[in-house]
Amino acid sequence: MKQKNSSITIWLLVLSIFIDTMGFSIVIPLLPYFAENLGASEIQYGAVIAVFSFAQFVAAPIWGTISDKKGRRPTILIGIGGTSFGFFVFAYSTTLNLLFLSRILTGIFTASTLTTANAYIADISTEKLRARSYGLLSAAFGIGFAIGPVIGGSLAQIHVNGKPLYFVPGLFAMGVSIINMLGAFFYLPEPVVKRIQSNQIGTIDSLKIILSNRKSLLYISLFALNNLSFSNFISAFALYIPKRFPESNEQVLGMIYSIFGLGLALTQMLVYRPLAKKFPSDLFIFTGASLAFLAFALLPSANSILFVLIFLSPLIIAIAFLNPSLLNKISLELNDELQGSGMGLNQGISSLMRILGPLMGGFLISLSLNLPFVLSAILSASIAMIVLLIQKLPNSGKKKETLL
Repeated sequence: MKQKNSSITIWLLVLSIFIDTMGFSIVIPLLPYFAENLGASEIQYGAVIAVFSFAQFVAAPIWGTISDKKGRRPTILIGIGGTSFGFFVFAYSTTLNLLFLSRILTGIFTASTLTTANAYIADISTEKLRARSYGLLSAAFGIGFAIGPVIGGSLAQIHVNGKPLYFVPGLFAMGVSIINMLGAFFYLPEPVVKRIQSNQIGTIDSLKIILSNRKSLLYISLFALNNLSFSNFISAFALYIPKRFPESNEQVLGMIYSIFGLGLALTQMLVYRPLAKKFPSDLFIFTGASLAFLAFALLPSANSILFVLIFLSPLIIAIAFLNPSLLNKISLELNDELQGSGMGLNQGISSLMRILGPLMGGFLISLSLNLPFVLSAILSASIAMIVLLIQKLPNSGKKKETLL
């Protein structure tokens, strides 16, 4: 039985994810410049990005099981509180080691928030409306990602004696997270679901059950490939823009990220959500992967910031289609009492890909500016081909969606 007033609860969860994402994304356009100021090489910058995802990789499955056993609400509150402390460490990072520590802390605790939010949606949404609910959650992520980099890029322009005050955006992000924690504490309820079976199953046993389902494992793998493709691109992109267009700065990079995030949110709200109830998720996955391939193939030929934005357009649509559709397919393959564990496993494996992606992106761009785009194009094409093959597999007894 799904919770009464679930639509109100979804909007409260969406608001919480929006604020959390805005705080997280405030520091994104600062990282390549901040890391460089602390003496980081290109490979070390890739490691700064990767260590965040490594922390998520370790923590996400644990948080997922905790949320299944102890509840979604306390797990989300702990995640938001820990993230705010991570931003505090970021604000006062005077060495590369402290910057690494801040990224580890935010990785551990954002894993709690993101994993539990995805399981929360499954708790309170019917199967028929679940894809649209994930679209709304992804839209909240996109809007937060649109606003945060603008704030971070603008605050980074505050200089004293010619040096940027990076503690200002760090403290701002911490303040946003504290407000988010207070809002969730007072207004976000615990979803009403049965967790009797999950309370008797340990983390390892839960993961064994989930991995025994071929369809859930395949969609988790596709989600991981998509994250590898995108994280390779996004980490290299932060280095690509300053190298390709030396006149750019934090504000330019923040502006690009913000346009991307806003476009993502609008596409999910105005295009994906209305269509999600009419077409199967596999069709969105195939279309999204194909559009991502197109974007990655075009971006190396961009000779101005304007053309970068134009060539990013199909990637915006791609991500708007891919993320909620893949999450929906994974969720539909999971039993209700294992939603947290399943989403934790998915988040953990995807975080592993977000470790490899930045490391690969940093290494490839040190060889050639275009190589990261080539890798992402190959990965996106692979997703499109695999989703076609998935149609031939048995659907674990559940209603089958087909592309056509």
